[in-house]
Amino acid sequence: MTAALMMAAGTAHAEPAQSCHLTKAGVLPLELDGYQLLVKAIVNGKDGYFRIGTSSNATILSSQAMERLMEGTKLMVEAPKHGSIEVRKIHLDSLELGSWRGRDVEMLAGPIGDVVQTRGDVIGVLGMNILGQYDMEFDLAHSLLTLYQPEGCEKAELAYWSDTYSLAAMDDDPAPRARIRLPVTVNGQMVHAELSTSFPISFLDKGLAQNLGSPIQSVPDSDSRNELTALDSISVGDETVKHAKIRIADLFQSGEAYVGSRLKTSYNDGTRLFLGVDFLKAHRVYVAFSQRKIYFTYQGGPLFQLKSGEPGQTRRATQG
Repeated sequence: MTAALMMAAGTAHAEPAQSCHLTKAGVLPLELDGYQLLVKAIVNGKDGYFRIGTSSNATILSSQAMERLMEGTKLMVEAPKHGSIEVRKIHLDSLELGSWRGRDVEMLAGPIGDVVQTRGDVIGVLGMNILGQYDMEFDLAHSLLTLYQPEGCEKAELAYWSDTYSLAAMDDDPAPRARIRLPVTVNGQMVHAELSTSFPISFLDKGLAQNLGSPIQSVPDSDSRNELTALDSISVGDETVKHAKIRIADLFQSGEAYVGSRLKTSYNDGTRLFLGVDFLKAHRVYVAFSQRKIYFTYQGGPLFQLKSGEPGQTRRATQG
């Protein structure tokens, strides 16, 4: 399906009028399980769910699911293992995600821990080797992730659902479609951030919070290891929020830290802030890899959650 857009004068960030075409490569209905985004999949004719993982370069099928899906299929294994870790490169005959269809789909298979422990029907992580081929629109109010192939849209305004919106430029990245990185201003200081569905809730680096002099306290009615800080201001593109509270964690710690999903943390690339699914739930977001821009509009609710599934702070935002 192809939608034609005509840029209109008078909208925020207006440009000279031109038409562009957004071809829908796939519409993926989502399930929000707590603050984890899941999409139903049909893998070699068998049902399961993938977790949307924009911080994962690769799509990964769990080892347990691979064994089940190999029964009666032509699943091909290219590599037996990588070192001492049982990670295999495989090709699936077919993969269906909503209206998206893939044949001879390459992915990895291996242990993925907590991702599949919470629900037995979660079979893996859908990563950027598939998602990063397209522009992506997150519309969690309607439980949809839409993948687009834009044509002639280099200067178009892609927030087609609203005349006003916020806009953020994406960081330069040697692997420009492997993740969603953008500069964010925290208490007046620019930091590198990543928009990541792999994080159920947003996290700021604890060391940065300490350097900024932001007060640190424990999350009320929670484990004492769970900490938060109150920021004077945070600006994502041209959206600014005052007095926001956000969870903090040592994002430069080697090993494993509990950040809502027990992800490994050793981010030595300078990422100091992860905008998680809570941010996506509060906004409608179009990630334009084709333009290296992110368009978003506020949809309501708290900007950041302090606990998975519970509200954070009252939100006060300006768009300009």
